Amino acid sequence: MNDNKKNNWKKILLIIFLFIVLVLGVAVGYSAAYFTATVINSSTPSDSVVTTANMAIEFTDGPQVGLENTVPGNYVTKTFSVKNTGNVDTYYDIYMSDLINTFVDKNDLVFTLTSNTGGASVTETVVPSASTKIVSNQKLDANAEHYYTLRIDFKETNDNQDDNTGKSFSTIIRVNEFN
Repeated sequence: MNDNKKNNWKKILLIIFLFIVLVLGVAVGYSAAYFTATVINSSTPSDSVVTTANMAIEFTDGPQVGLENTVPGNYVTKTFSVKNTGNVDTYYDIYMSDLINTFVDKNDLVFTLTSNTGGASVTETVVPSASTKIVSNQKLDANAEHYYTLRIDFKETNDNQDDNTGKSFSTIIRVNEFN
């Protein structure tokens, strides 16, 4: 190959590379905003508020939820709200993140998520063994707010549950916003 052909080939590759970079830059620049709202180890044990471009997520006593050395019949609740502070509708997902579940019989530990303000509700469901999404694609109108109560129950089954006595569960509630 002579030098002119090599130089032409290099120019073509450079143009292709620049075109790809340009397309990626435009795609990133015009893509929908995506935010993750998380509070970990809040400095105060009271309410925690996280704010993103269009959302404020407020947790009563932080986003951590846990049961330790528990016995059948015990439960824990977590209340939080998701508020759209913007002037356009948005969507969000709710996750149980950083989840630790040491229960042997996984069916003994269940959760419910309730909202009476237009948010999603999840009927009694077995708590997952790993981090997972529990609400998908929930619409939140501009200037609206969804209030939630998450309840984790160590169900009393009237069977021998010694294998789960003293086990623990913990998770961090995360809310991801997208448009």
